[in-house]
Amino acid sequence: MDNFIRFSGDRTTSDRPVKHAQMLIAIDSGVTDASWLTSQVQPNAEVLLLDPNVDGVEQITTALEQFPSINSLHIVSHGEPGCLYLGQTQLSLNTLNQYQEQLKNWSKYLQGNSLVLYGCQVAQGVGHQFLNILHQLTGANITASEQRVGNANLGGTWNLNIRIGEFISSVQEKL
Repeated sequence: MDNFIRFSGDRTTSDRPVKHAQMLIAIDSGVTDASWLTSQVQPNAEVLLLDPNVDGVEQITTALEQFPSINSLHIVSHGEPGCLYLGQTQLSLNTLNQYQEQLKNWSKYLQGNSLVLYGCQVAQGVGHQFLNILHQLTGANITASEQRVGNANLGGTWNLNIRIGEFISSVQEKL
């Protein structure tokens, strides 16, 4: 897979990714300012730019298999209620059955861990059902939004207001 970008210090390289990364950030290349978003990622996170001509669920599944230490998956893509656009794929209520085996495979990495969805209005309306089924398949604690996601000047927010799963508050984490 050659569409990885690794961040090391102030340099961006496209060499072989780090095998011990704990966070994978999948960014759909159709998202506005995708290259700027990749530059904002914390060091040592793996970034996967989704190829627009390839099935996005397959790309993410392959990436998770390459990095067994991943325990947090962040997906930045276009969305709508109950749907994410990933590469040439529409992951939605209508296609969850088609991807059931791959999504169950994600549970090896995400069971009890984080799946953060930065897609506009994914959690709105039928989105709750979509997220609940995605949670059942992956075992992940999912965070998403009912609102537009992104730049506030364009009507978006980075505050993801819906959570599915078991979340530990920062106070509990410190105990």
